[in-house]
Amino acid sequence: MGSATQVLKQIVPKRFQDIPGPKSFPVIGTLHNYFPVIGEFNLQRLHHSGMLKYRRYGKLIKEEIIPGVNLLFLYDPTDIESMFRLEGRYPSRRSHTALEKFRMDTPDLHKSGGLLPTNGIEWANMRGQYQQSLSRESVQGFITQTDEIVFEFLQRVNDPLEQPLLTKDFLPYLMSVYAEILGSNLFSIRFGALTSVGKPESLGEKLIKAGETVNSLTLRTDNGPRLWQWFDTPLYKSLKTNMGYLEK
Repeated sequence: MGSATQVLKQIVPKRFQDIPGPKSFPVIGTLHNYFPVIGEFNLQRLHHSGMLKYRRYGKLIKEEIIPGVNLLFLYDPTDIESMFRLEGRYPSRRSHTALEKFRMDTPDLHKSGGLLPTNGIEWANMRGQYQQSLSRESVQGFITQTDEIVFEFLQRVNDPLEQPLLTKDFLPYLMSVYAEILGSNLFSIRFGALTSVGKPESLGEKLIKAGETVNSLTLRTDNGPRLWQWFDTPLYKSLKTNMGYLEK
């Protein structure tokens, strides 16, 4: 009887508030943990922050970065599989919220907030359209031009004149080939990104920089104080400027 009671105690679900995680405070939540100098976590180095949390709190972690908005971090692949199986036909997520606001504020350019921030039936319809455009038959039409760009890229990175930049940082070269493939496949134009690495005033570098900036601002506007909902904060101004450049 004693052993059966012990087993039952082990399978009784725990309360959500009992899940371990960083301590949250009124008004600031857990943002203090991400402040420069005094904070131990870093929004720019999430893989390091994630490892610190995992070692300290375990495989299931709750964090209230913004008061009233709880994030649940899953580290066990079995738990992750269970979550995806239970989320239903229309999974809902809170992501790219500032980008959604920007797009909804410009109805002359956008019909929706886009695939990433949108939820529900509207998201499912958009996702279906994207899946069609990424089908095997559709993708085959881009193989030749993509192969040409990749070949040019390989020639570029094997050029002895490029070695000083290559040894410093390879990431700009990867960004350049992705940008060139996007321009060719989506718009049938060449941005010249492959030959513009290290040239900040070139079209290719400006496009890459704008896209990189928008991506980096997504996490900070999602998980920081969302004052941009009421007025243009510096982060939101930067997002608007760079999105404006990309659309232009």
